[in-house]
Amino acid sequence: MTLPSGASLHLSEHNGDGTPRSILLVPVEDLDREVAEMTASGWGAPPTIEESRMGRSIIVHDSTGNRIVFVSTLAVGHRYSDESLRL
Repeated sequence: MTLPSGASLHLSEHNGDGTPRSILLVPVEDLDREVAEMTASGWGAPPTIEESRMGRSIIVHDSTGNRIVFVSTLAVGHRYSDESLRL
């Protein structure tokens, strides 16, 4: 997956590369643009943009139960935990 910013995200299904049901937090500058790009590239229905303590975000689930959380604004000095990711 290539983001509009030009960054690439490569996901692996190889044994030992990660734990199922992991969370990957991806800060982005323009969440609306990211959603539009995902929709245009065939990711399916656009995900719902949520408002939380982290800022505006979307969650994309992969086929193995991992969550990729795209966040447009990160709270300065905020420490993320599993609890703060429960959007």
